[in-house]
Amino acid sequence: MPIPKSTSKKKQIMMMANEIKHVKRSDLDNLYKLYTDCMTEIVYKDDSQIHKCYIEKMYSDHPRVEILIKWE
Repeated sequence: MPIPKSTSKKKQIMMMANEIKHVKRSDLDNLYKLYTDCMTEIVYKDDSQIHKCYIEKMYSDHPRVEILIKWE
């Protein structure tokens, strides 16, 4: 998640170190649903095939989404 431009340098450092957690919108469950729905029929037939996941929101100066898929 992007660091707000108005954030002090001290807080920016703490955000980058994950000492300050991202607890604002968007809700984690909504983000999870968005990405799992987008991958349906591309990565798997249905998102009901997902049996384990680890999700985390964090601040970054290079906001992005990283998805690692492991088949077991």
